[in-house]
Amino acid sequence: VEIVAGAPSRPFELRAGAKVRLNERDIAWTSTLRARPVASQTIARLSKPVKFDGAVDDWGALRFGNEGSARGRDGKPASANADDASFRFDAAFDDAYLYAAIAVRDDDVTPGVLSGKHDAQDLAILSLDARPMRQSAGNLALPTGLKAGDWIAIMGSPNAQDGEKLFASIIPSIFEVKMKRVPGGYTAEFRVPMAYVQSKHPDGPWTDIRLNMSINDIDPTTKPARGPLSLSWQPDWREQISGTGTMIRK
Repeated sequence: VEIVAGAPSRPFELRAGAKVRLNERDIAWTSTLRARPVASQTIARLSKPVKFDGAVDDWGALRFGNEGSARGRDGKPASANADDASFRFDAAFDDAYLYAAIAVRDDDVTPGVLSGKHDAQDLAILSLDARPMRQSAGNLALPTGLKAGDWIAIMGSPNAQDGEKLFASIIPSIFEVKMKRVPGGYTAEFRVPMAYVQSKHPDGPWTDIRLNMSINDIDPTTKPARGPLSLSWQPDWREQISGTGTMIRK
């Protein structure tokens, strides 16, 4: 595989298949692993305390942005300019919590009903797999893994002034998000107990996590024909590109 510095990289695929006979029935399945060079990222201890209130003023410059392409409801690439929908975010930790902060530019903020479908409102979404890299790298964001506790997704909708956590009835209360409406968009802070992160590293102190930050943007009034858009920092884990969004503890 040739890797050219500065050039866009296309994932290569490793495909496997198997066939067995069980109870006089032939059962076959295939699996595809997609991989490409992934930039190494770090996560460091907070240099100063932050107030967990949904505002991001005390974070300073946010390191990361929505580098993954925008996608429509059908999963196909779509276009969105920076004012329409874009974001910057960062992540850090202290002794008690893992934090993530996001500042969203959105020219038409659309709050929704918390019991509604996730693509029926604007959302900020933190996906986190706190397991060691040997396990998290292959996470395909399957619902079975979510139910088994392998990874979590925390979703917040910019309802009212402070925002609320979507699907609060099924997302444990230890995983928190607070949001603020601001001119031209909204901000959010996510908080995950470090005890949870450490619990995923039973063999010693935690060394790495895998995360992704994404937003859902709908503009039913100003852009009714466009449909919902999803923008993310890294490709959706369901695209099966191994290890994207892995952060090494600094």
